[in-house]
Formats: sequence, C-alpha cells, structure tokens
Amino acid sequence: MLLNEDSDVSLIRGIGNKKLNVLNGMGIYTVYDLLTYFPASYKNRGHIISFEDCEADKKSLVQAIYTGKGSVNKYNRTARCKLTFEDTMSGQEFDAFFYNQPYLKDTLKEGHIYLLYGSFKQNSKKLALIAPQIERLEVSEHLTEGM
Repeated sequence: MLLNEDSDVSLIRGIGNKKLNVLNGMGIYTVYDLLTYFPASYKNRGHIISFEDCEADKKSLVQAIYTGKGSVNKYNRTARCKLTFEDTMSGQEFDAFFYNQPYLKDTLKEGHIYLLYGSFKQNSKKLALIAPQIERLEVSEHLTEGM
C-alpha cells in the first residue's frame, strides 16, 4: 500500500492500537503530522544572530571568524582554553571558553569562519560564550569560479 502525507498513521506497518493512542495523544494523526513533529527539546540552530543581539544565559547561534588570539590555562586536572572570535555581522570581538579541549587553540585556523552555539554569560563587563559547540563553516570557492 502506498502512503501519502494525508494517510492516517494507523496505516503504517507496525503501528497498533497502543502506539496509535500514544501518537494521537501527541497530536499526530496523519503521515504529514508525523514527518513534521518536533519534540519539545528540539533546538532550532538555523537562525544565526548578531553578537549584539545575544543575551546572557540564553543559547544563541553566532557566525564568527577566529582571530588567532587565545590562551590555555591549566587548573589541577582541568584545562581552560580561551579563544577570541570576531562576529561576522557586527564586527565585535568576543571570547569563547572551552574546557578540557586545549588542542583547539592550535587546531582552529585563524581567519576561518565558524558557527558557535551555546550560552552566553556575563564575564566581568562583557559577554563570553561558555563551552559552545563549534563547527567550521565550509565556504566553497569553486561555486563562483568562472563567473
């Protein structure tokens, strides 16, 4: 049997009465509902904001250039790596702190663009990003060749 997005979820093989009741309790009645359902813990990391719009104690996604500035401090068994980034939207510099990842100082490339997701905390007089998730933004140069 071929299903489409308007098909009832009860038509999906393996879904019995018990599972159907659970799905219906979550507001899922059709295949479309199932495909577009996002759990409460889902975090939308598709919206990049400027550093200027970041707030303390709130998770945000920023796009920034690694400035090459950084330091590693070791305390007992913990290493704290402080790296400085420049926001691509506002041009403001901010610090990001990574714990037990001292290799990042030498691994990240100066001038490369990164996406950083995490909570900003008020650090003395300025905001700093604490233990963010980081991903290098791949900019494909060959897409503009010959234009």
